[in-house]
Amino acid sequence: MATATTASDETRRWALAFALALLLVPVALQLRPGTDQMLFLDYSTELLGGATLYVDLWDNKQPGIFWLYAGMQALLGAGWTKLLAGYAAWMCAAAATGALVARVAAPAGRAWLLAVPFTLGVVWLRSNPDQVAQIEEWVALPLSAILLLASRAEPAGAPARGRWVAIGALAGVVALLKLVLAPVAVAIVAAVFVVRMATDRLPVRHLAVALACASAGVALVWLPVLAGFAARGAWDAFWWTTFEYPRLAVGATERAPTARLVSTLGWLAKSTFMLVPGFALALLAAWRAPRSPLARVVAGALAWGVAGLAMVLAQKFSWWAYHMPLLVWPMGLLAAIGCASAWSGAGASRTAARVAFVIGLAGLALHGAWLGSKWLRGTDWPYATKDRAAMVTAREVARTATPVCGTSVAIGDQNGLQSATGLKRAMATNAVFWGAFLPAQVERLPDELHAARPDLVFMDADQRDDLARRHPDVLARIEAWLAVDYMPRATDALGGRWWERAPAARGAACPASRAPFAIPGR
Repeated sequence: MATATTASDETRRWALAFALALLLVPVALQLRPGTDQMLFLDYSTELLGGATLYVDLWDNKQPGIFWLYAGMQALLGAGWTKLLAGYAAWMCAAAATGALVARVAAPAGRAWLLAVPFTLGVVWLRSNPDQVAQIEEWVALPLSAILLLASRAEPAGAPARGRWVAIGALAGVVALLKLVLAPVAVAIVAAVFVVRMATDRLPVRHLAVALACASAGVALVWLPVLAGFAARGAWDAFWWTTFEYPRLAVGATERAPTARLVSTLGWLAKSTFMLVPGFALALLAAWRAPRSPLARVVAGALAWGVAGLAMVLAQKFSWWAYHMPLLVWPMGLLAAIGCASAWSGAGASRTAARVAFVIGLAGLALHGAWLGSKWLRGTDWPYATKDRAAMVTAREVARTATPVCGTSVAIGDQNGLQSATGLKRAMATNAVFWGAFLPAQVERLPDELHAARPDLVFMDADQRDDLARRHPDVLARIEAWLAVDYMPRATDALGGRWWERAPAARGAACPASRAPFAIPGR
């Protein structure tokens, strides 16, 4: 009976936190998609139509993000607005789970509910089109659940086996969303376990049982995935993309500009400055009570932040601001824990909690005013406005075109614009190779384009500049091909250029089908 009551109480607390998170949903519903999200939508639509990932469609990301988008579309219907509703519910669930994490650390009172505005509130009030519904936001739910399960008190003797199977399964989900983030899940669990081993002096067999159960959980998630790709004849492409490509890409691609990393960390600092007092209070509380549940949670959240930063830095050709919600989340949890733990004290402790609380809410209000100013002026983020204008250009070019094969291709980081044309994707490869494709993939692109015979071709400005610097011979071949068979149609707000197949080049036969992705060098 006691267990049922406890579970019921936990459900009510989670529901309370979820209801609080729902108050933030109006902020999320105004968020606009970037071109990455348009690509995810485009791919997920094709997957729902029977396409096989990494064969009929190729991208360097793990399958989880495409499956999430496909699942949301299958459940709620097609289109960004409906997917946004599913994303909002997912993130509210992540915030509610984070609130339960804060309550494990500081169960007194209701201050643990601060985890909702300090995590989800910061992410949404400071979000931009590059960040919304990106992988680094979706992983907040499984990572919060891992921290919650790992931090709970264990019974004497062997660990709760079912809990550790669940932890392993959640870690497997994180890896399916983005393999490079799997170490973050491992770091969370390891940090909590180290604190428990040091303070509770658990026997080694406890660790052995936990590892075995967690491994079983990972297998429960990954074995069906591996079997599914094998059954669809995509085993080689999946394995190469997931486990071989990252190593090759890190060795072959250039490091992103340091200025971009500085700008990204600047976004993090501007977004989370008001969380620093609560963050400091959490560290102090953990230092004073190293054997408490609070110390376990703080250790896990710190590991999340440190490992997350390391994994962001490891993606040396990226370093965009969309990575940063991964780090906002543990910092928000720690700030909420710091306020909640200090609030339950007396004297100077409670005064410090009040100060941290006021600073936190003042920062959120400032972020809200910043966002509100955009609405009052009737404008969006400058590059969001450009993204929408570029999509309008893409639709207009397609509307006035004379398609023969009914296909298009977009070369570069703005390839999501391809979906705006309403035409079929001409190539299995999404043609995003700005700083991330292997040299062999770039060098074969002119031949693939020529064989695909797309009606419309788009190349973004950054990609054109990058090709001119790193692969001038490839750019020369593409431009010579365009000059012979295509006519320029438009330059969009992002500096990208559209071409349409010229009337004199429309007579040749269209490809019978889209060529499947071929692993470079095989």
